[in-house]
Amino acid sequence: MFYQKSDGLKYCMEARAERIIHGTEDDGSTERELEFPVAKKDVVKRFHDFEEYMNENWHSKVTIGAMTYGDGLLTDHGVDHVQTVMHNAYLLLKGRVQYLSGFEIYILLMAIHFHDVGNIWGRDGHEKKIEDVMNEIPAEISGLETFEQIFICEIAMAHSGKIDDDKDTISKMGKDETCLGMRVRKPMLAAILRFADELADDFSRTKWDNVDINEVNKIYHDYSKALDIPKITDTNIALHFTLNDEDISRTYTKDGKEIYLYDEILNRIQKIMVELTYCRTFASDFLRVNSMNVSIDIRRKGSIDPRKKKTIFFRLGLRGYPDTRNITIKDYFIDDEMSKNSLMVFSGKELEQAMKEDKN
Repeated sequence: MFYQKSDGLKYCMEARAERIIHGTEDDGSTERELEFPVAKKDVVKRFHDFEEYMNENWHSKVTIGAMTYGDGLLTDHGVDHVQTVMHNAYLLLKGRVQYLSGFEIYILLMAIHFHDVGNIWGRDGHEKKIEDVMNEIPAEISGLETFEQIFICEIAMAHSGKIDDDKDTISKMGKDETCLGMRVRKPMLAAILRFADELADDFSRTKWDNVDINEVNKIYHDYSKALDIPKITDTNIALHFTLNDEDISRTYTKDGKEIYLYDEILNRIQKIMVELTYCRTFASDFLRVNSMNVSIDIRRKGSIDPRKKKTIFFRLGLRGYPDTRNITIKDYFIDDEMSKNSLMVFSGKELEQAMKEDKN
C-alpha cells in the first residue's frame, strides 16, 4: 500500500484498485471495468512514481520558473499547493467519492497535478501551457495514453483563463464522454478541481520571510498570510482572517487602482461565491456547499490576546445564478443575529475610519 486514509483521494483510488486485485467486489467478482480500464496496469504504482517525478522535476521549480519569466515571486504554485488542492477536492466530495469510479479519481488527481504547472514558463496564459508541459514528460513516466492526455488537459485547463474571450470554460468542454472504454464526467471533474483550487489560498501559500516581493504580487501574499486554512464541511465553508492595525491602513496598487487589503478580502470572498454558483452548475450532485461563514479578527500588531480584538462576522448563501456585472458581496448576505451584532463595513476606507474612531 502506498497511501493512508489521510491521503484522501489517493487512498480512495488505491482502495478501488486493491479491491479489484483481491476480488472483493460485493458480488464476489473482479469486474475491473467498473473501476479502471483494462488497459491500465499497475495504475497506483504508476501514479505514485509519476507524482514523485512531478514533485522533483516540475512542481518544485515553478516558483523559480515564474520569476525567470518576469513574474516576480508568486504565491506557492508548487508541491504543497498541488497537495492542498487534492485535499480540498476530497473534502468537497467526501461521502460522494463512492459515486466516482477509480478511473475518474485517477483522472482528477492527474488533472490537479497539471493545472498550475504551466506557471513554470510564466503566469500569463499558464493554463494554455499544460499541453506543452505534458509533451515534455516521457510516456514511460506519465503512463498516459493520448486519449487520457486529452481528457486530463481539458479538465486542467478549465480551472482558469478564457475560451474565445469567455470565462465560462467548463461548458465549452462538452458533455460526459468515454475514455479507454470508461465514462468520464469531464464537466463535473473540472468543476471540483476549479473550486478546490479557489479555496487553496491560505497562509501556507506564502512561506517566504525577508524576501523582496514586488508591488504587483504583494497584495496576493498578504491576502494569503491573513487567511487561516478553510474549514470545509458538507454544506458550508468557514473562512477565518486575522488582520492587525497596520494591515487595515496599508494600501496597495492593483490594476491601476489604490485599494486596501480589506477590499481585496471582500472581493475574493465575492469571487468564491460566484465560483461556487458556477461550479455547482456542473457538479450539483457532488458539490453540496451552499453557504459560507466569514470571520475577520482585527488585533493590534503583535497581540494574541483574545479579549483585545474586533471581529467582523457575516454569513453568505447562494442566491440563484449571479449576474456578475452587477452583483456585490451584499447580494449573498444571510441576515442573522450573529451578523447583526458584528461590526459591518464594506470597504477598506470605512474599516480604517471605524478603527480610528474606536481608538478615540
